[in-house]
Formats: sequence, structure tokens, C-alpha cells
Amino acid sequence: MQPDTIGLQHWSILCGLSLLHHSGVAQLRFSDYGVPPEPAIWLEVHDLESATTRTVCIDLTDVADLSGPRRTALADSLWKRSWTPGNGRPLGLVAGMRSGHEPFARYAAAAAWTAARHASPQRLRAAVSGLRRANRYRNIDEYETPTRKRPVVLFQVAGWGPEQIRDPATGAVVNDQRARLIVALREHFGPQFVGGFTRNAFTERAYPHLLSDQPQSRAEYVELIRSSAIAVSSVGLHGSNPWKLAEYLATGAAVVTEPLHFPLPESLDGVAAFYETIDECVARCNALLRDDEALRAAQEGAADYWRRYARPDALLQRRLTEEFER
Repeated sequence: MQPDTIGLQHWSILCGLSLLHHSGVAQLRFSDYGVPPEPAIWLEVHDLESATTRTVCIDLTDVADLSGPRRTALADSLWKRSWTPGNGRPLGLVAGMRSGHEPFARYAAAAAWTAARHASPQRLRAAVSGLRRANRYRNIDEYETPTRKRPVVLFQVAGWGPEQIRDPATGAVVNDQRARLIVALREHFGPQFVGGFTRNAFTERAYPHLLSDQPQSRAEYVELIRSSAIAVSSVGLHGSNPWKLAEYLATGAAVVTEPLHFPLPESLDGVAAFYETIDECVARCNALLRDDEALRAAQEGAADYWRRYARPDALLQRRLTEEFER
């Protein structure tokens, strides 16, 4: 793995690779491959069985555009989170979490060597800064720890101020859709609804009546997901497949979600309940709350999908296996 700066989106990949290394399925090393400095992750993968090597570019950004066009042009394959046909292969669902086995010392040493080799103190500062943010992300075990689930519907989301995003008009549409969904869920389910907008300067100003009264730290949010029977998802700011989907699956919550704009390598059909309108979302949640057997099946299906397809090590082992079977 090229020891680049670890950005917000990179943690799931480092988590998965470190889990594969810890389990003995793979051996993870860091080295400077001299590729252009771009956000996309660069892997050089040697498969022992076939004795072949392939280079892989992993693009984790929200949008369909390439985050690393020069790296993509050099790589044998592109795995893309926000995938569209003809643009590499779909990666799958990701979320920012840690394995507890990340080799931070080795990563930092490799990043320092790479920065020195390129005479780039800025590169080194950025890499170290990324590692310092590790504690912002929760350990995968925290998501997977079984917890008694309350019969509640969870929808806790961010609101985006115009100064926070490149396209304020898009942000306004997303904010409005989320606000209307919060209102509908709160009105229909009353005390069985949990969530609202998370607090920031913008939401406190624009949606003071729709703020969540739940704790806002990452650790407390993970506990909130784990303890909720049903979790609702809306598409991300740029139509992306949101992090919360992977988080919901990891905790075994029954998932109710908008249809995804970007396809997955393994469909959520039969796992999640989909809605097109706010009324449909309320109806899907209501049906699950009223049917214990259906709710249990939805929760078990979510946990099974997580273990087989979305857990970072399972996801990467599938993509790597496919890479060398083609």
C-alpha cells in the first residue's frame, strides 16, 4: 500500500487490510511506488497462488468523477465506491472504522520515508495528521457487540450549511428532504422515533425544532445504532451510498433506505426495505414494528450481509479474489 495521507474515507480500507494481515490471509506492507500524489488509494497486490501481480486504484469519494485520474490511468484495475458502468468495478459499502490491528508505527515510518524521498515536508505533516485522527473512528468490535434493541426507529443525520459545501443548492435540497422525513417520522412514531439533525451552527439556526436530543459523540452514536431496532437511511450529499448503511448492517439493525444511486457488487435486495417517498418510509418502518418475525428476519439479514459482504476484511477479500479470477 502506498503510504499516503489517511483521509476520512481511507479508514475502512486500512481496517480491512489490517484485519486480513492479522488473520494471516494477507501480508500488508507499505512502500513508495512513485505514483502521482492523488487521493485515491494505491495497492500493488501479489497473489501467491497465481504468482501474478496487479496494481489497484481504490476511489472512495462520494461522486462519480475520478479522484485520482493519473493513478487510475496507471493501475490495472479501479475499484470505485460511487461506481457507474464503464468506470472500473463497484467497491461496495464502506464506513470509517478501525480494526484495532492497524500498524500505525510502520505506516508512519513508511510515510516519513516517502516524504523524505520526495523532499516534501507537507506530505509528511499531512500523513501524521491523518494518523492522529485515528481516535475519531470507532473500533469494529463496538459496532458488532450484541445489544438489546429497543422498538424504535432511528434517523439521525447531518445538515449542511451553504458555507460547508461546494454546491449550496444541492445541499439545500438534501437538507429539505431530511427535514421533511424527520418531521414525518417524529409525528407518526412519537416516542418510538429517535434522532433528528445533529447539532452544528447551521442546524441550530435553520432547524432548531428538528435537532436530535441524543448524545453526539461517535461512541454514543454507535451505541445508539446498536440499540435501535430499525434504522433509516437517505442518500448522501452527492447521491453517494452513505456510511450509515454499513454502520447499520454492522450493528444488525433492520435497514429502511432510499434506493441507491450507485450500484453495489452484492445487492441489498431482500436485505433492506426500500422507499421512494416519505409516506413509503413511514409505512415500511411501521410494518416492521408491527411484525416481530419480519423485524427479526430483517435484523438477521442485515447482520448476515455485513459478515459476508460489507465487513471491511470480507469486502476486500472478495474484491481481491475477483481481481485474480478474471
